[in-house]
Amino acid sequence: CTGVDHLREELTKVEKKGGEGLMLRQLKSWYENRRSRTLLKVKNFYDAEAAVIGHKRGSGKKADAMGALRVWMANRTEFKVGSGFTDAQRRQPPKVGAIITYRFQELSVRRHPHFPTFVGERIDADKPSNADIRPIQRTKSDMARDQLFDDEDDDYADADDGAAAT
Repeated sequence: CTGVDHLREELTKVEKKGGEGLMLRQLKSWYENRRSRTLLKVKNFYDAEAAVIGHKRGSGKKADAMGALRVWMANRTEFKVGSGFTDAQRRQPPKVGAIITYRFQELSVRRHPHFPTFVGERIDADKPSNADIRPIQRTKSDMARDQLFDDEDDDYADADDGAAAT
């Protein structure tokens, strides 16, 4: 890699072919069969806004706080955002009706954000907005994984788990 511009060019080429991103290995490093400081994953993320429609209570050490926000996208697709919050934000989460920004890796086959992470509350927006998503080519294993995660989300959405709908 000759620099940041070259890296971005190569990432764009890989994404256009349906790839997720690049793996960069430190020069002269050895392969390790685990997470490693000598290997870096580089990929693009998307940002979008969603409307808060409820709160899911936390569990374990977060039992007295919010575990996840129930939100919907501009197209009314419902999902939850449970990562990216500080302890203080979990104790005083965005209220129902608030607009939040979240970051995610891609959309599943059923158009749910993969691994959504809370970025912040929008005080200058009054409705959700969808991200401009690049088209991706999906393998059968990708679709099977999506189905697994999407089914878990459906189970959550239908469950009566005592979530506070404030």
